[in-house]
Amino acid sequence: MALDLPRQSQFFVDECKAKGYYLVATIATSASLNVIRTELKAGRHRGTDYVHFVRERDAVRNRFIDIMLDCQLTSIIYASSANRHVLARESCIHAMLDDIVAEGIRALTIESDASIDAADRRIIAKRLKELRYADLRYVHRGKKEEPLLWASDAIAWCYNREGNWRKKITPLILDVRSC
Repeated sequence: MALDLPRQSQFFVDECKAKGYYLVATIATSASLNVIRTELKAGRHRGTDYVHFVRERDAVRNRFIDIMLDCQLTSIIYASSANRHVLARESCIHAMLDDIVAEGIRALTIESDASIDAADRRIIAKRLKELRYADLRYVHRGKKEEPLLWASDAIAWCYNREGNWRKKITPLILDVRSC
């Protein structure tokens, strides 16, 4: 399925490893980044550097979801049922890169995890070479550095929790893709 994303869209990616494996790519256009970052920062609990849904109170979670809805963010969830997270992550990255190439995306930010960043770089470089796509600029960033990673974390957490949490973020989900 073609996604038909707006021109100059960028992907911001985080994962969830509980009850399966999800890689969530939140999408924002280059022109909207500053406004969205400012709005997401306003959703932090007072005195914190970032939003991490597993640690937040429900009031903060609900306020943050409302901000994401107001910003009209959208996300794609790449889901894998592979038993090993390493294999699941690789298959989800491949599926995401296929979408990136199909949509002509030129910027990707992935939440940094020092234990897997080098493996990500190898997987991404190899897949982009296979797809003959040299236009993607990608970086790993810490969660304190990029508020749009908080949105991916929030969507991953809510989707994984199911029930009312999943229902609240359903308008933000463009597609769920099996990997």
